[in-house]
Amino acid sequence: MGSSTISLGLGLGGGKAGTSSGRLGGSWENEYSLSFDGSNDYLNIGAMSSLNSATEASISWWGKKTGNNMQVGSADASNRGFWVNWHSDDNFYFQAQDGNYSYAVASFTNDDAWHHFAVTYDGDANVQKIYVDGTDLSASMGSGTVPNALYSTTGSAFQIGTLYPTSGPWETEGFMDEVALFNYTLTTDNISALRGGVSAGTLGAPVDIKTLNPVGWWRMGKDATWDGSNWTIPDASTNSNAGTTANMAEDDRVTDLPGA
Repeated sequence: MGSSTISLGLGLGGGKAGTSSGRLGGSWENEYSLSFDGSNDYLNIGAMSSLNSATEASISWWGKKTGNNMQVGSADASNRGFWVNWHSDDNFYFQAQDGNYSYAVASFTNDDAWHHFAVTYDGDANVQKIYVDGTDLSASMGSGTVPNALYSTTGSAFQIGTLYPTSGPWETEGFMDEVALFNYTLTTDNISALRGGVSAGTLGAPVDIKTLNPVGWWRMGKDATWDGSNWTIPDASTNSNAGTTANMAEDDRVTDLPGA
């Protein structure tokens, strides 16, 4: 497949982040995603201090699962963290916890196709949500209660494709693109904007999301550099949280794209 080019203007909804209305992009191009082998591939971002003791946070990404799992987030050996795993049993397990084991769970059957995913955490309201293609799956709590705030070191090892400071269980098998982290609770309008302004249940396509103010935005290949051993994936937000791949090859940057 080739690159996907989007040219549009969108009005943005509100939300606790105070995002402003305006245009997303102009002519904007998405060229690459990363392919994960389900064994030991991952992208290490490192410390994301915005998650430490946070009372709100969200993750958005595009994914095409071809195997058992898809995973992104941050956790320590005691499962304290902020992470989501789309498991081989077709359930999403989303944890936002401070040390007391708790998680939200929602079901979505894998169809080997691209979808847009978002998870949101609001500690003030004690609510966690999981969205697929803009649809709120009304995740139920599998165990425990949603904490008022995340653990104090939650952002110490944010990773895409696996968990824990190095490699963890349930590695991603498939493709991931346009992964973004936010320090607020995304609204349904925000999630629509992330997908090009389309209605819930419609796939849409990636767009420029700068006006949504992500604290981290990894385009999974765009402007990446290969040093002979690893890819460096730049942070397209206003921050400088570049990620480095582990156990991945040069040809793991591919042109299989969402919405293309």
